[in-house]
Amino acid sequence: VVGYWEALLGLCLQPLEMLALVGTLYVFVGTAAFGGIGVVLVAMATSLWAGSRMHRLAHLRAQLATEHSQDVSQVLQAFKAVKVNGWEEQFVLRLSRAKNSEMQTWSRVGAWLAIVN
Repeated sequence: VVGYWEALLGLCLQPLEMLALVGTLYVFVGTAAFGGIGVVLVAMATSLWAGSRMHRLAHLRAQLATEHSQDVSQVLQAFKAVKVNGWEEQFVLRLSRAKNSEMQTWSRVGAWLAIVN
């Protein structure tokens, strides 16, 4: 209970602390303080936007990983049929495409992580 009240008090006082810090910054650097605040706001907006894009990509990556796992499972379950009928090339292509799609999505997630961080 005590931790809850401390957190609530901190949450309520944080805007006042931020205003005090901006006031102090204004005293030391003048109007440049507002430019700094603008940069911080733009960085926050960019981070939120990139985070939402990253969330969508993470969902897509999870779907692609599931599809790849299902394809591998199908190949392993029907291994004899694949070998007897000579379907190796088809399944290799299918698995390669699934893995390539998954890896491309991982690469895109990495790029958005670089933006967010």
